[in-house]
Amino acid sequence: MIPFIELLGRLFASSLETVWSTSNPASVIALVGMVGAIGLVGAMAAAEVNSIVAITASLQVRAHLEHPLEPADRGELLRQSDPDAAGRPRPRAPGLSLPIA
Repeated sequence: MIPFIELLGRLFASSLETVWSTSNPASVIALVGMVGAIGLVGAMAAAEVNSIVAITASLQVRAHLEHPLEPADRGELLRQSDPDAAGRPRPRAPGLSLPIA
């Protein structure tokens, strides 16, 4: 990629030098074409990066959807509030709300 960018830079510099030295219409058209080509390459690179990011995000979402959360066992939840041998209630996790199936 770096040699390609260097080649484009050299072509752009030589086109710019030609435009300033001769100022004929063909050199101006060549310079405009070079700028357009650089713009198209930049737009294509941006679109490619955007698609790669979208594919990565969709794969991450799919990985989460393949392993859904299962509801907690109802019997286990009910046993947590039963008193222990000393008569004290068994502690629950604070702020944890689990769906009961």
